[in-house]
Amino acid sequence: MSSIIVLRQRSSVHLMCDAAAYEQPDGILRSVDLKKCHAMPSLSATVSCTGPAMLSGWFGLKLPQVAESFDDLIARYREILPSLFEQYANEMRGGDASSTLYLIGWHGAKQRPAAYSIELFTDKSTRIKQMIKNGLPGTPLPRPYELEETILGGTPMPGPDLLEAAGLSFPDDENEMSPEIDLLHLMEVQRHERIEGAHWVGGNALLTSIDRRGIVQRIVHHWQEDKVGDVISPLPIDWPAWRAARVASSPVPMMSRLKREMQERKARKDRRTA
Repeated sequence: MSSIIVLRQRSSVHLMCDAAAYEQPDGILRSVDLKKCHAMPSLSATVSCTGPAMLSGWFGLKLPQVAESFDDLIARYREILPSLFEQYANEMRGGDASSTLYLIGWHGAKQRPAAYSIELFTDKSTRIKQMIKNGLPGTPLPRPYELEETILGGTPMPGPDLLEAAGLSFPDDENEMSPEIDLLHLMEVQRHERIEGAHWVGGNALLTSIDRRGIVQRIVHHWQEDKVGDVISPLPIDWPAWRAARVASSPVPMMSRLKREMQERKARKDRRTA
C-alpha cells in the first residue's frame, strides 16, 4: 500500500510518494528506500504506481519507448497503458495484479501542467475479488482503464476526522498550497492511520515537481525510525508544533494569493519594460 499524492497548480504539478516496501499481510519492512516515482525526461512526465513494488519502474522504462511526448501518451492512453499493464501482470504476476497509476507532466501543446490517475486490474486480481467480497452492497468498484484528471488526490486518502485531528485543512485555491509542507503534512496523516491493523507509509518522502523548465526530484523527509525487518511504528506528533516548525524553516515563505498575483503582475510588467 503505497502513499502517492498529486497536486496540480497554475504553473506546476507535484507528486509525493513514500519509499517503504514490506511483506504482506504482516507489514514487515524489506526496504525503506524503494524508488516509487520514475522521471521520464523525454516525455516531461513522471509515473508512480500502487501495487507491485517494481511496477512503477516497469512503466518508467516502457512508456518512453512507446510515446513521443506527454501529449501523445495521454491522447493514446487506451492503447498504451492497458497493454503494458497486462504484459507486466502476465509476465511477472501470473496474471494477478492491480494498481492505481498516477501520471504527472507538462502538456507541450497547451503549455500547462496536468495530473492523471487510472485504475488498472486484471480479471484474476485477488485484490479486486477481496474488495467484492468485503464491499458494502451497492458500492461501485473502480472503473478499470479510465483516465481521470485531478487537481488534488492520492491514496490512501484519510477521512475528514483524521485531517481535522492533525490540523490540516486545504485552501479553496490550490495555488496557495505549499507542496513541500502541505503534501508532507498529508502524508504524515496517512502514515499515522492504521489500515488493516498496521501502518504502511514510511522510508522517505520523495517530492517530484514539473513545470515548463523540466523535472526536479528531491527527498524532503526521512523517517529515521523505520528499519528493515521491523514494522512501521510512527512516532507521536505534536501537530501544531510540527506545522509551525516547517512553515518557519520553509525557504519559500507561504503567501496569500493576492500577494502572489501582485508579484506576478509586477514581474510581467518588469519583463515588458526591460
